[in-house]
Amino acid sequence: MGPLAAGWAVSAAAGFIQGLAGFGFGLAFGPAMLWVAAPRLVVVATFVLGIPINLAVALHARHAWSRVLSPIVIVGGLAGVPLGIWLLAHLPVHDLRAAIPALALVGAAGWLVARPRAASARNEVWLTGPVALGSGIVNGATGMGGPVLALLAATQRWDKGMARSLLAMFSLTTFALGLVAALLTHVAPGATFLTAAAWLPTAIGGSWLGTRVSARVHPDRFPALLVAVVAFCAVAALVSLYASAARL
Repeated sequence: MGPLAAGWAVSAAAGFIQGLAGFGFGLAFGPAMLWVAAPRLVVVATFVLGIPINLAVALHARHAWSRVLSPIVIVGGLAGVPLGIWLLAHLPVHDLRAAIPALALVGAAGWLVARPRAASARNEVWLTGPVALGSGIVNGATGMGGPVLALLAATQRWDKGMARSLLAMFSLTTFALGLVAALLTHVAPGATFLTAAAWLPTAIGGSWLGTRVSARVHPDRFPALLVAVVAFCAVAALVSLYASAARL
């Protein structure tokens, strides 16, 4: 399967995950596409495709917008991305890409076993800021920051709409910052953007289907769904990294 056809299939699957949980597009799309496409194309395509489908999820869940937590998540994420990019320039990329999904998998397993208690509403405000900042740092370094915030959403048992809204807004703003950086630094030629745009219809279609399925998930089961998506994406990323290393 060539890069163009692979992009249609992978973007549809990643879009479905995004629509279902409110996050996970970059985690699902990136590792799979690195098998068949150049890293610069994958990075730019993640931004080009991720921005509109995250915007669609955020608009779908706009009724659950949190006036308190949403600004904290957005500002924390945006502040963390430049720090993550700085780490990316000073730490081994492969080690980062292996460590983050491994830690996410451990976190998901720990959540399923321990089922941690939610923090109080007051403590939640103070907790969300550092978590959003950490998620932004991880996004800047590896593009895998979603699981950090998703595990907090699951722990706090946030309303399904609010969780999807916060996760989508986090990804939307951090992806937008990444796209602006890519444009300003001329990281990829115009043809790269055209190729990414060709995958947009399937990404949107997958996201639409995921949103429809998400509407049928009982609110009490949504936290467990978030953790399951974290675990799935972490395993997929680790398998992709291991297989890529084995081919070298």
